This record gives sequence, structure tokens and C-alpha cells, in this order.
Amino acid sequence: MLGTIGTELAAICIAILVPITNIAAVIVMIVYNRQEINTKINRFLLKEITRNPLIFVVVLGLLFNYFEMALPTFATLTFELIVNGALSLLLLCVGAGLAPSSNAARIAPLFVAILMKLIIFPAMIVTAGIWVGLPADMMIILAIFATMPCAVSEFPLAKQLGRNAPLMADIIFLQTMVSLPLPFLWLFIVS
Repeated sequence: MLGTIGTELAAICIAILVPITNIAAVIVMIVYNRQEINTKINRFLLKEITRNPLIFVVVLGLLFNYFEMALPTFATLTFELIVNGALSLLLLCVGAGLAPSSNAARIAPLFVAILMKLIIFPAMIVTAGIWVGLPADMMIILAIFATMPCAVSEFPLAKQLGRNAPLMADIIFLQTMVSLPLPFLWLFIVS
């Protein structure tokens, strides 16, 4: 939509947001259920954060970028095949993990997840961007990123940490459905 500058701004947003959100997700999942942890929480947190593959890949990518290194063509093609397969598998896992329910105990967290991520968070980001006086292209990228649903990778993370993976699958599904028209709304507000 914004050409090269949009791609560059989006890459910067991804490089900043992926590690932060993954670290935050791991911390929340562990601290929220800390009574189940027998080991020291700081050591356990560090272990789980360093085991997160998204954080590892972003750090590795930043190192490659900093040292201006390029992957050989065969490695790039291999990683593209793996990524395409992994995304499909993640989507299948989320679909298999869906457990729709009209239980009030399940509806409340779903409502909060949609309200916080798709309404309140974008409103805060757009307001902060306007208050700071960011240029239009940055505001567009911020508005789009702020209205994206949570990542599909949160499902295996919830499963890996022994949390409520079916609820996470429902959150991913519902946020994705609700978020489809929201970028247009926030772009209209930004404009």
C-alpha cells in the first residue's frame, strides 16, 4: 500500500513487536499460574523466554542484518518451504483446538481479549501517534499493526506452557474474524 517505505516500516514494527509480545506472553502465562511452578520463577522465566523460537529467530535475523550476512540460496529456499508448511500446520492445530462454548466462564475472557486487543489497544496506539505528531505513513502502519489479531503462534505457546490452549484457539479465531474490517475503520479515523 505504501511501497518500499511501507515495507520498511512494517519490518521495523515486526522486529520490535515480535520479541516484546512473545516475551510478554510468556511472562503473563507463567506469572499468572506461578503456583504451579516448583522452581525459582526468574530462572524458569529466562528458560522459557530463551526457548521461544520466534524470539530466537528475530535475534538471529538482527545479527545477520547487523553483520550484513546473507543466507545461501539453498538455505533461503529451504526456510521458505519450512515456513509455508509450518504456517499451514499451525492453522490446522488452531482449527483442531477450537472448542466453541456458550459457557459464561469462557465468554468473558473471549470478550476481554477482543475488546482489549482490537478496540482499546488500537485506540491507545492511534491516540499516542496523533499526540506525538507522527507522519501519515507511520500512522497508517501503526493503525494496521494495532488492529491485527494475536499471532497463530500463541496456540502452540499456550500448549507448550500448559495453559488453556482451546481458549487460545478460540481467541485466535474470533480475533481474526472480528479484526477483518477494523483496519479500514482505524485508517478512516487516522485519515
